[in-house]
Amino acid sequence: MRIGCQINTWGELDVPTILQEVAKAGYQGFEAALPKIADYLDKPDELKALAEENGLQMSSVYISGKWQDPDERVGILSMCQQASEFAEKMGCTKLILGGGTMEPGDDIGDVLQDTALRYNECGEIADSYGLQACIHPHAHENATVATPPQIAEIMDMTRPQHIFLCPDVGGHIVKGGGDAVEVLRAYGDRVRYVHFKDIDANGEWCLLGYGMTDYPEIVKMLRKHDYGGWLIAEEECRPKIEELGPTECAARNYRYMRALLS
Repeated sequence: MRIGCQINTWGELDVPTILQEVAKAGYQGFEAALPKIADYLDKPDELKALAEENGLQMSSVYISGKWQDPDERVGILSMCQQASEFAEKMGCTKLILGGGTMEPGDDIGDVLQDTALRYNECGEIADSYGLQACIHPHAHENATVATPPQIAEIMDMTRPQHIFLCPDVGGHIVKGGGDAVEVLRAYGDRVRYVHFKDIDANGEWCLLGYGMTDYPEIVKMLRKHDYGGWLIAEEECRPKIEELGPTECAARNYRYMRALLS
């Protein structure tokens, strides 16, 4: 398994500086949301060179949208194609599809059905570029793919040859009321990318190893399913980031992950 991180931990810092900090923290790779790398979409060779200068590999591109909205379909599919083309040129093998958001009063069954249609379309696009599209459940307010029943439904309605799973094992899975080990047990054959976060007893983000997440058991379950992909740290504990700085937080998370795998 390879260890990378999501670069949103560094906020508005410029990408070249962020990549230097990612490497300084010890990581092998990085993930970025499409808007964060917007300046490089027409010059992927420049970003690839920056990554290589720092000994890094881009692991994936993250996109999101209001998947269920038919008025957004053309824009979403265009974004998916743009992200897939860029990811292929960067040497990535994964495209991450964020969980969506619905309006209060929307019928969750209808929303999930429409979301699944869009995910399937994006999965086909990603596949045409040699990528695996992985759903990342999110447990934010009015989320559409967050709870165990919602995850089960969306996995049932999406094509297993085109759509895979990126569980946020210590964060959004738990915030959505799920059990990360059970998610890995149920969908291990479709888990192709994993985010690492941690959450404390008050439901707040914390550095890896300081929360309730049973990461030794999670790693054990990943190995049981012969998982050999990326493990991506995504630190969002703002109090710690402000106290220690993003690079020190990332470095501590890296050391924890490295120890887990050793």
